[in-house]
Amino acid sequence: MNDNTNIILTLIIPVYNTPSNLLHKCLDPFTQFNDSRIEVIIVDDGSDIKTANLLDEMKFAVSSRVIHKKNEGQNRARNTGVSVASGRYMGFVDSDDMVDTAVLRKMLDADLWNNDLILYEASIVDDKGAFIKKICKTSSCSKKEYVRNCAELWLQFINKDFLNRHGGLFLPDGQYIGEDLASILPLVIDSEHIAYTHFSLYSYTIHKNSIIHTLNNNRHLSILKSFDHLLLSIDGDRFTEYYSEIEWQAINHILNFESRFQLSSGFDGLRNVHVLRSWVDNHFPHWQKNPYLISGFKTQDFKFRLVLKRHYLLLILLKKINYLLMKLHS
Repeated sequence: MNDNTNIILTLIIPVYNTPSNLLHKCLDPFTQFNDSRIEVIIVDDGSDIKTANLLDEMKFAVSSRVIHKKNEGQNRARNTGVSVASGRYMGFVDSDDMVDTAVLRKMLDADLWNNDLILYEASIVDDKGAFIKKICKTSSCSKKEYVRNCAELWLQFINKDFLNRHGGLFLPDGQYIGEDLASILPLVIDSEHIAYTHFSLYSYTIHKNSIIHTLNNNRHLSILKSFDHLLLSIDGDRFTEYYSEIEWQAINHILNFESRFQLSSGFDGLRNVHVLRSWVDNHFPHWQKNPYLISGFKTQDFKFRLVLKRHYLLLILLKKINYLLMKLHS
């Protein structure tokens, strides 16, 4: 076991019945990677016995710990890891994703570890590991630009003392979506020292069976609870300073992504679209004048423009046409 005083970074990996092939892809690098400056804490969030046994049987080269607990959701699992972490910085890894340990060693060697947040780049891959696209939210080195784009806990390392001083992670009950956004956006706004790096560290796996793609329409409405938390977590002066960026997050996540998800189920989703729209109208009554929306509207994709202009029936029709075309070609 390594001397805990040497540990700079704790990687916290919540696990809930992750398919074994993806879980091995995530964890196997740490069976070979040996560096006394990191530890890995795996939190089994109530998985089945097969997954729990797999975790117990793995032998890691780095300082490690496996914690078994009842199922309470991803952020509560993450928080369990934070509560026992020895590192000065916290990194959050989804159990179907992967960290490049060679890049991680370079980051540990770099002069980065005196910041509130350390940002890095990522790649989106499919469940076979094939590259889809790059995620780079750090190119402008602008805090306001990151405030309007940040949404993922796994795209930065967070100073543990800074995290705890600002209330820790968002830990709601009955939350199904938006936990990352509600946790990271207030931290980014309150941060004084951010390292914007171009280390391509993280591979994010996108697959159809992920939790976000299997939730029902009503559970997707819990995004509003995330935004309620955001608005309560940001003090008045900071809220005023970053109003346009926070408003853009609401436009993009609630009016765009979540409304489109609701409409993907057809006419049954219309009621929830109106609920989402009403929330934004009530909390950001002049959102149509948002500077990011005005300057970038014409460059947004066709469906973004349709949903913001309330062409809901057309979106439903396009979805049905696309489904029929896919069926004809299958």
